[in-house]
Amino acid sequence: MKTFTDDAIILRRYPYGERDVLFVMFAKYTGKIRAVAKGVRSITSRRGGHLDLFNVARVTIRESSGLGLITEAQTVENFGYIKEDKSLVNVAYYISELVEHLIPDEEPDTDLFNQVIGLLTQIDSRKAYHSDQLRNLERYLLKNAGFWSDEDHGSQYPKDPYQRKIFMHRLFEEVLERTLNTKGLVK
Repeated sequence: MKTFTDDAIILRRYPYGERDVLFVMFAKYTGKIRAVAKGVRSITSRRGGHLDLFNVARVTIRESSGLGLITEAQTVENFGYIKEDKSLVNVAYYISELVEHLIPDEEPDTDLFNQVIGLLTQIDSRKAYHSDQLRNLERYLLKNAGFWSDEDHGSQYPKDPYQRKIFMHRLFEEVLERTLNTKGLVK
């Protein structure tokens, strides 16, 4: 069985059995991956704190026939200020939802990884965000996935910030064929 180490941002976590957790992560060189961490729900877990939502962690994963198994985890960045501010947590949830549902599994995209980490780092250091930052990331995601072209969408892109938000949410819902759970949380 192959083992690899990569830096990954924790997008989602689901309880998996009594003491385990299934993680959805977006890794720098591996892309979006799903892996289980055994025993992290127990109080004595050494890996649990490193695998918090929105953390960037250096994870070692052993591949198996089904889901990967996280054998080691070390925090690289925890975006502490984002986690303390409700409006910034909402932005992080929104970004996570977009990345989780738009990016295919196991397709590396280091540029997108750097864009997401760069945006979260800016938000964390400035302790605020501007809606244009999100709109830029949204366009980048759609363009990378082949759902945005300046020729088709550029002329339709509203000038008013509120209308831009509505436009992008509708476009994402059309592309994903599902309602965004976090769209009401961000400006």
